[in-house]
Amino acid sequence: MKTLSSYFLILILVGFSLDASAIVVPKDRTKQVIVNPQPHKLSLKEKTALWILRRKVKKKLRKHIKWNRNAVDTTDCDRILLKTGDQLDVRIIKISEESVRFVRCGETSELVLSKDDISEVLLSDGIVVYKNLNKTSKKPKSNSSDAGRVVLIVLGILGGIILLWLLFVLALISSL
Repeated sequence: MKTLSSYFLILILVGFSLDASAIVVPKDRTKQVIVNPQPHKLSLKEKTALWILRRKVKKKLRKHIKWNRNAVDTTDCDRILLKTGDQLDVRIIKISEESVRFVRCGETSELVLSKDDISEVLLSDGIVVYKNLNKTSKKPKSNSSDAGRVVLIVLGILGGIILLWLLFVLALISSL
């Protein structure tokens, strides 16, 4: 619907910008001659149409720039594969014995990662520069297993209390 309204505004703008004195039709009607008219003052309708069209174009440009700002060209970027399975597109600055210094693609801040956290470092042309042979993979900590253990402990304690209370009540009933 937006594109239809944009086309409609463009047609209105074109219709208002052409002046009848700009088109001269010869008597033989074989060809039209367009003469540049003298610049004229824009009417209120023309000014409004221009203002609306400029506003719509500015909105589209802002949206386009915002979308392109998030898009990063990763064709010339190196790649770091972490032991957690994540991949980082970076530009490598230096690889030392303990760490790797790099800048993420599209950013300017320099970062450092320990080689213990890295599985592989690949250059943009596919050459493996570093490969960690230790297969101990680091898994991200999950709080769900800890929460499950806490729930089981609490349920066990409550079940024990209820069982003891029932045994106490049965002992009282049998003594009467």
